[in-house]
This record gives sequence, C-alpha cells and structure tokens, in this order.
Amino acid sequence: MDENTLWLIVGGVIGAILGAVIGGVFTFYSTDVNNMKLIQTQNKNEIKALANEYLNDLVFIENAEKDFEHFIQDPNSDFNNPQSPRYHKTIAWQDPIYPTWGMYHSNRQEIGKFDPNIAKKMITFYGLVLNAEAQRQQYNDYDKLYPRDINDEYLEENRKSNLIRIFNNMAGNINQSRPMISEIRRELEIVANS
Repeated sequence: MDENTLWLIVGGVIGAILGAVIGGVFTFYSTDVNNMKLIQTQNKNEIKALANEYLNDLVFIENAEKDFEHFIQDPNSDFNNPQSPRYHKTIAWQDPIYPTWGMYHSNRQEIGKFDPNIAKKMITFYGLVLNAEAQRQQYNDYDKLYPRDINDEYLEENRKSNLIRIFNNMAGNINQSRPMISEIRRELEIVANS
C-alpha cells in the first residue's frame, strides 16, 4: 500500500467520523429544538385550558353575586324595615358565594402560570370572594348558635348587631369583587384565545 492510498483511507475515516459527529450534533440539536417547540406548545395549550376553566369559574361567581345582590336589594328582604315581611328575621343565605369544588380550591397554585399582572388580580379577587363565603358561613353558624330570644332585649340587640356586622362585611367583600370580574374575564379571554 502506497502512501497516497494510506492518506486517502485515513482521510476517508476522518471524514466519516466528522460526518457522523456533525450529523449526530445536527440531529441532537434539531431534536432538541423540536422538543422545545413541543414543550412550548404544550405549555401554551395548558395555560389556554386553564384560562377557560377559570372563565367558567367566574360565571358561577358572577351569578352567585348577582343573586345575592338581587336578594339584598329586594325591599322584602330588609330585616331592619318594620314594613318588611322579614323584619327582625335573619337572612339565611344558603347558596354558596363560592363552592368548595371551585377552581381556586383545586388549582390556586396554577394561577402562577399566568402573566404576573393577571395572577395578582386573580389572587386579590379570589381573596375577596373567599372572605365573602367565609362570612356567609359565619353568619349562618352564628344565627344557629345564638337563637332569637325576644324576651331578652339586650341579647336580641347584641345578636342583631353581630349579624348585621357579619352581613355587611360579606356584602362589602362582594361589592369589592364584583367590578373586578369584567377585567379579569377580559384578560383571561385574551389568554384563552391566543
């Protein structure tokens, strides 16, 4: 074997090795890029689905808050008005403002996947809604725990003032959260439709 043939063989082997290495790097890089694109697409689809689920959650809350608002604006519901059929009666609001099966209870950690501005608004909103729900439950529990005693004026006045305080706190949280719904809905719709 002459020297030129040897160099051709060595050059061919080196070329084959370099070709395999370059081909492997290119395959690895293109696979990595494709995987990254797939991961980005999956994350985007997951966030879109999450936005749609929270939009459905907002519908429930909005309906519950509207029902509550209609109830307290009904003149027949005024337990402080002597003309009302509910005068000196307590308001037993049994329907939850926010149910235990709501999205926030099961997926609150997922809110961090949204843009920080949306996430901050949602956390504030759900805090108000959960406070209203806790106060609704507190109101109903207090009403059951301290039954009316029309023979004890002091007890009745104390009971009534505590119920009114709890009720007003609940209504205040609802009033603060209601205007936030449209803004959060608008931002979630942008995410869901992107």
